Parts: sequence; C-alpha cells; structure tokens
Amino acid sequence: MKRVWLAGEGKHELGGRLGVGAWQDGEPGVVEALLERVSETESWTVVGASKWASARKLQVGAGLPAKQRRRATSALQDDSRRIRGDGLNLRKIALEAQLRGADVLVFVRDQDGDADRQSAIDEARSVLAARMTMRVAGGLAVRDLDGWCLAFGGQRKSEMRKDAKSELAAQGVSSTVDRVERVVGSDLEQLPEDARSLRAWLDDVRDALA
Repeated sequence: MKRVWLAGEGKHELGGRLGVGAWQDGEPGVVEALLERVSETESWTVVGASKWASARKLQVGAGLPAKQRRRATSALQDDSRRIRGDGLNLRKIALEAQLRGADVLVFVRDQDGDADRQSAIDEARSVLAARMTMRVAGGLAVRDLDGWCLAFGGQRKSEMRKDAKSELAAQGVSSTVDRVERVVGSDLEQLPEDARSLRAWLDDVRDALA
C-alpha cells in the first residue's frame, strides 16, 4: 500500500484534507478525485496534505526527534543552493511528507502566468529525485486549476484563460464539490489536446501510483 501525501493551493485542490487531525472531514478535493480516476489499482492511501502557502512557515518534522529531522534534511544541504522560489516550498513539503512516512508526494501548483515558476519547480524536482527515496509527482496547472476544470468539461484553449473562475461560475461550477463532480464526470481519454499541462500531470501521477 503506497502512502500518498498531497500538496495544493487550498480547499479546491485538497478538500477536507486541508484541516488538521480531527478537523479533516474526509471530503475529497480535485487532487484526490484525480488520483482515484488515474490509478489502475487501489493500492494507495492518503496520509496527509500540505497547503502550498503554508510551506513558508512549515517547521519540517515538528514533533519528531531532532536526530530524525537532521538525518532527513542533511542529504539535501549540498544541493540547496540550486533550489529557488517555489522550489523551496516544494522541498519543504517533500521533506515533511517523507518524515511522515509518505512513499509518494503528489502536488499541484497554479502557474498563474509566472514564467519562472516552471524552471524553479523543475530544478527542485531534479534535486529531490537524486536525493530522496520518496517519489515526487505532479506539476503546475496552466494557468490554474480552474483552467483545468474547463478542460475537464471539454473546453479548448483552457490554458490561455485568464478568468477561468468566472467562466466556470457561468457554467454552474462554483464550489469544491462542483469541481470534483466535473472531474468524476469527465472522460480523461478525450481531454482537449491543448490541455498540455493537465495531460502531463496525469501521466506523471499515473506512473507514480503504478
């Protein structure tokens, strides 16, 4: 059974996993709904989640023995200078996920038109792949998760939409539940060809869960 840690922007991505402990309500967000769609087996379980913005304040391994925390972080110290921007948040989240016993970290981060965000994430993933036994899978949503939700509905040019949220609202999609229902009802084999970041994300996560 693979132990999966999730990371995303907020409620729409993480659903009830966004809470802590007893505050988690178990309702899936878009990421978990996608895992259920792409996985060909049931040999995985979600063990925790991290909100992307909270990574800046994350005290990695809080509550765990200091020796365990040092051992987990020391392997990445030599390469830390290569990690920048959003890559630093990914590194923190990955370390926390590994310390909590995860086998796979699945993340999604909005690209938001930031041209440097992809290279920062790629650099961090390269370092993490070389230094960690845990698998890191996922990537950036171009331009954002709401653009992906348009693509789930079959809409082309979803990665070019600057106001996808308003377009979704006009289609009756406003809540996390609405977004999850769109994922569940979509035909992943018939996604628009130009939804490139979504297709790449699905392939990467599918391979990680295989």
